Amino acid sequence: MICMSSLFADFVSCTASNNQGGYSCEEAFDGSVQTSGNGWAYSAKSPAWAIFELSEKTKITSLRLISGIDRNDHRLITFKISMKVNDQWVVPGDLRVKEDPEATIADDGTITLSTGIYVASLSFNPVSDVKSVRIDVTKTDAGNNNLVLTEIIPNFADAVPLSKYF
Repeated sequence: MICMSSLFADFVSCTASNNQGGYSCEEAFDGSVQTSGNGWAYSAKSPAWAIFELSEKTKITSLRLISGIDRNDHRLITFKISMKVNDQWVVPGDLRVKEDPEATIADDGTITLSTGIYVASLSFNPVSDVKSVRIDVTKTDAGNNNLVLTEIIPNFADAVPLSKYF
């Protein structure tokens, strides 16, 4: 029998600059992407940030950010991703957004999308020994600049596809 939890790290907790009632940061890694009532929001108090803690240090090869599901807004526009490696925050190198080739990426790693999109798949050079992932949000496509980060999904270098076992 294979223990699936040993195949990859999981997000186990989070902290945020603000958790809007009913939209805590824990909802951004609960596996639910079906409704507008799920995800992390911050009551439009920006800039905003959330830090997602992993169960163990691991190598991350990409990251998918899902925002604004079942909405016409509340999606990311300007944000930054950083990862905690050996007690230092690092920005992944060679950042790209698969769904938005027109996205601009500043030297400090700040990403500005050309428009709000539901899924932003970030590719970058693999980052080893990651213990936490941080997102700093500066701008969204909502009139009040609030976000609903429906889900944050990391891809781990050592993960074995579940389809291999089912």
